[in-house]
Amino acid sequence: MSAADKPVVGLNLICHCDRCTCSCSAEPVLQRWARFLEDAGAQPTIILPGERPADMMRQLDRLDALVYVGWRDLETDTEEYGPEAVEHNPEVLIIRTVAERQKPFLGIGRGMQLLNVALGGSLRPVLHGSGPYQRHVYPHNPRHTLETTPGSLVDRVYHQSSELVNSMHELAVDEPAVGFRVTARGPASVVEAIEREADNWLAVGVQFHPDLVAADLDMRLLGAFLKEARVRNPQPACN
Repeated sequence: MSAADKPVVGLNLICHCDRCTCSCSAEPVLQRWARFLEDAGAQPTIILPGERPADMMRQLDRLDALVYVGWRDLETDTEEYGPEAVEHNPEVLIIRTVAERQKPFLGIGRGMQLLNVALGGSLRPVLHGSGPYQRHVYPHNPRHTLETTPGSLVDRVYHQSSELVNSMHELAVDEPAVGFRVTARGPASVVEAIEREADNWLAVGVQFHPDLVAADLDMRLLGAFLKEARVRNPQPACN
């Protein structure tokens, strides 16, 4: 496949909350995702937070899809990330712009939380057992099974009850944004994936982290997303 035939897939610059300053762990994570995308036949490009909204929109217009990665949960007060925050929060601007332009979107961890809240959904603290638990993770083992919704993109990859995912987070989706449905749950019915219901925009969010252990099963999620993106958007963006 020539470079001209490869879909251009954006990766967000990993941030500390809403300050858009590169974290100490951003570079190795971005390198892994760039390698994953190259192995999947895509051309990765880093999306930088522009000083002006027009600068960021020009970057997004050159993309065929966007993968939004983040290990750090949103703050519990999600007002700073809601639909009205687009004027002062570059992360929200990215999500709203991608939604308006219907660019295929895959949100990982923080990316899923941001997708949901920026479009009007809500989050809740995760409860483990009888009370609050620091993170939604089993002691000594962050991998757990999923209960997936038949027919969903996530179900295509994680349909076997014995398949495990990495999941470490303090918040989870409470009410999905309008137009989204829950497509996977973990232990205690914690939401682990949401997907856009309508066919006019491919948007998927997963709370677990395929980039922690690059197992073949986890990488199939990225492959399934890119394949679906090509089916729904066969014409590449002008880049």
